[in-house]
Amino acid sequence: MTTAEAASEAAAIAPPAAPPRHLYLTGLQHHCRAVRVLHMGLVFELMLLRSAALFKRELLAAAGVVLLASRVLDCSVALLLGLLFGCLQLWCWCNAAQRVEYIRGHRAGAHGYDGQYCENTIEALQALIEEDNGPHGPVKDLHYIELDVQETADGELVVLHDFDLLRAFPNTGLNVAGYEQLALPGLKPAPELIQVQDVTSSQLCALHVAGREGLHAPTLREFIAAFRAASCRRPLVVEVKKVFSDGGRTMLLQLLREHKPYADRLELEHPGMRNPHLGFLALIAFPHFYVKCFGEFGSQRWRHWSQQFASAGIPVRCCYLETLSYCHGLPPNQGQKEEQTSG
Repeated sequence: MTTAEAASEAAAIAPPAAPPRHLYLTGLQHHCRAVRVLHMGLVFELMLLRSAALFKRELLAAAGVVLLASRVLDCSVALLLGLLFGCLQLWCWCNAAQRVEYIRGHRAGAHGYDGQYCENTIEALQALIEEDNGPHGPVKDLHYIELDVQETADGELVVLHDFDLLRAFPNTGLNVAGYEQLALPGLKPAPELIQVQDVTSSQLCALHVAGREGLHAPTLREFIAAFRAASCRRPLVVEVKKVFSDGGRTMLLQLLREHKPYADRLELEHPGMRNPHLGFLALIAFPHFYVKCFGEFGSQRWRHWSQQFASAGIPVRCCYLETLSYCHGLPPNQGQKEEQTSG
């Protein structure tokens, strides 16, 4: 037996590797916004502690301030300053929780599925752009157009917020037949347990959003095409919920690259509508979703995709703290070296 054959046989009988343990898998749903904002702040602190390489400049600067304070001041005074800083941070979180959380372009300008338009649909997008470009525009509080993207079982990127299907596609009326088609041989899963990643794009097209005939969840490609066709002048912000394959990540990057020339044109023609942190095109995500899609901060997979987004000129930011870049701290030329090695 050759060395290669022995290594292959050993790999075949080796136990599967344990899944990575991410510190950021701490998503929280709570009716009280103050609790959610406080939780987000705590997750942000964990990110700083966990990703020293990513935030090394900030951490080194903070450490320098603490060391300088401990040298100049008495230890008790330094402790008091630290306590005051913590109280100030808590006050900032509580103050943020009390402010109205409203962005008109969130989920393509609609919220839920009970109104005239349904969230994350092309119909809602077109109505919002028409209002913004019309005689009564521009629309107040429309800082950007935001949408949510997920990957289906066959690798298509669709615009949906929830992981499960039931809220967007109620199991009544027109959707009963569509849910019947999702039944596996000998197994009929409960509708509330079926997620976007479990169905193909064609199966998803058989379901009607909010039970409204002919209203389907758009693909990301269709949504971006409608955005340009309507001559939207606002930034486009894509929030990643779940993209689990390299094919899906590559498609996402490619679609954003294709849209980049349009965003660059808006930069020249409508500079006053530019978002200071996101520009006219950006990718955003919650920390615990981002590491699932693009790798743990500091990992090889994270370095690869960070370099891809950076080379394309696409900002990648935290969705509740837009000043925080997920690509910050990338070693110079690291991405190019990995591509040359893999090539």
